[in-house]
Amino acid sequence: MVAPAEEALVIRRRYAASPEAVFAMWTRPDLLTKWLRPSPAYTHPFVELDACVGGCFRIAFRSPEGKVDVVGGEFLEVCSPSKLVFTWRWEPPNEHAGIDTHVTVELKEVNSQTELVLTHRISDAAMREQHCMGWSGALDQLPALTHIRDGENCK
Repeated sequence: MVAPAEEALVIRRRYAASPEAVFAMWTRPDLLTKWLRPSPAYTHPFVELDACVGGCFRIAFRSPEGKVDVVGGEFLEVCSPSKLVFTWRWEPPNEHAGIDTHVTVELKEVNSQTELVLTHRISDAAMREQHCMGWSGALDQLPALTHIRDGENCK
């Protein structure tokens, strides 16, 4: 079941890079490890990623305190370089373990830049707020992109 629009967090950003470059940041494990974390203080003990329809991913996040959380999911839609849709589920012992959510990442070229719209459908308000902070922190770190314009955090 997909959460209604009012139960989704939406983050919009604009990057000085091509949609192809931004898409690669999401689909290549070597690039993903450089930015997908709430802050630079987090590390990735492992990243497994098969970015094709039906392909899966598992990503481990190690906090500065040493706590490791693992998230995984399946790619439902992969349209290079404009759209990714995937499930998102934390593994035990994470407090949100077992809750299936859906993420859509849309990329569109606008005035020689890429507009990114991330929509994460989450029905639980507290979980939505935590993910808003995590996604916002991660999107601030996309290393191959020179700058962000017109950044808009969660709605």
